[in-house]
Amino acid sequence: MAAQPGYRDEAHAASAVDWLIRQFDLQMTPKTNAFVFGVEDKATARLIGHVGLSPLFDGVEVGFGIATSEQGKGYAAEAVSRACAWGFERFSLSAILGVTDEENVASQRVLRRCGFRRKEEKMMRLQGVERSAIIFELTEKNAQQTGCTERRDRAAVDNRTSLARRR
Repeated sequence: MAAQPGYRDEAHAASAVDWLIRQFDLQMTPKTNAFVFGVEDKATARLIGHVGLSPLFDGVEVGFGIATSEQGKGYAAEAVSRACAWGFERFSLSAILGVTDEENVASQRVLRRCGFRRKEEKMMRLQGVERSAIIFELTEKNAQQTGCTERRDRAAVDNRTSLARRR
């Protein structure tokens, strides 16, 4: 009889998680690999979206998505601010890009709220379709001036969202 998948108990599961964490390559950066975090509403422990940093052109892009029912409540701006602050701090990035479809005004508003500035417009393949895209850029200097790094600290105090759950 084949062994059943799963964990014997919480200690066994914890040891498996610890082993997986030790396998993490500390040399990875968002210039070479994607880092994606779930966005959780801390009050309900419900997953409400995602945010991440990933390679784009010769730099790093922030990407995000929030459940339709949770949009317009500030979660996206909080998650983007925290992810960008983490990227600047952890990887000493000089800039982070944000790319939106020309018609995605809501995402453009999120990026602007987080201190991103419009850099250029160009045709790009977005979700498998060639479209007009707007590229925004957040420099570390602009992030500090607009309070991006302070937002990350405030968000942790506000206790509204969590980018990564920790034991």
